[in-house]
Amino acid sequence: MKKSESLIALGIWLIVVVTSIFYILYFRRIESITEIIVSVAPAIIFFSGGILIFTRDKKIIRKAKESEEFTKTTELNWGQALRHDLLTYFVPVLILAFPFVMGQQPGFIDLCQAVFVFLAFNYLKINYWGEL
Repeated sequence: MKKSESLIALGIWLIVVVTSIFYILYFRRIESITEIIVSVAPAIIFFSGGILIFTRDKKIIRKAKESEEFTKTTELNWGQALRHDLLTYFVPVLILAFPFVMGQQPGFIDLCQAVFVFLAFNYLKINYWGEL
């Protein structure tokens, strides 16, 4: 087994053991634990997906290096740049507007999410076009 696979297996076993210990200790308060699990589940899913994508990309890059096909030319047109710019500015506004739709005020978490999405899209733009 490779090092990365053994680390993933270790992480999964660690999650199982910690979850079992929490279940045994807090069995009486199972309703509050369920709320915690439901609120943490999306983060776990995205984190797991990110790990899977990272390992897949790492394998593709390693295979490309071995076969001497490491460079790839990409052509991007103005329509793709325009769509990217629209997403860069529209998605954070949408994140900040969603609480208003639900009859609430945007909070600190909403602001952090909007800033994070904006920075992520700008990072992608720098990677694709090399400029802001």
